[in-house]
Amino acid sequence: MLIPIGSWCRTAYQVRVFLEKNDIKSSSYPFDWTITPFSALQNTLKKGFTPDQVLQHEDLALSKFGSIADRKTNLIHHHDFPPKTISSYGNGKLRKIPSELFASDLIEKAQGRFIHTYENLLKLRNCNGKIGFVRWHRTGHPDPKLPDAFEGENLATLTALLSNFLEHDNFSILLIKTVIVQNELSENDIIVSYLPDSLGGGVSAIIKERKGFDGDGTNNFKGDTVSWHHILTQYINEENINLG
Repeated sequence: MLIPIGSWCRTAYQVRVFLEKNDIKSSSYPFDWTITPFSALQNTLKKGFTPDQVLQHEDLALSKFGSIADRKTNLIHHHDFPPKTISSYGNGKLRKIPSELFASDLIEKAQGRFIHTYENLLKLRNCNGKIGFVRWHRTGHPDPKLPDAFEGENLATLTALLSNFLEHDNFSILLIKTVIVQNELSENDIIVSYLPDSLGGGVSAIIKERKGFDGDGTNNFKGDTVSWHHILTQYINEENINLG
């Protein structure tokens, strides 16, 4: 299985496309459509956490991106609460959570989605076959938009966190960073580096991607499908990840 764990939405999109191309049905997981710094993984995968703790009214705040952040978990629910929707309350001059949000059903729906997808994550404790967790660091640490997003994060700390949560160690982690290139991609020159962890935690890799969605030059979050296909193919083959 390939499980996206952030930190941005590109990971979930590209993993889903990859699985579909391999005729494998994908499931939804709690970090698919959130902005997920390492601290958010720590908060939501720790012992004692239950998914009904997310998005309590007293914990909501405006994120720096105009969406809604959960201060208890540090998750930014960017797709559940799109900036355009949030800014429509108060004519785009918001300084605090708009009262109209509490009168809508957006919070309840987002809570329901998180609880459902978190249950899918819990099922991985009893998964047969080796799991591959995929995390994208964009351009690395510090992140240009969230400078502390990956503070304290590496393969070793991620491995310890996931092992404690899953209660087994039958998994590997792929950490991806991207280098943006202007020219067309050459299929034999996409993967800049591919470094397996000496302790067996997984792989750190750097790939080349063109700007936007498949090189369209926009700010689209989806990324370069051909680049992700290459790195995910190499990863599942070399790490013996079970896709079934």
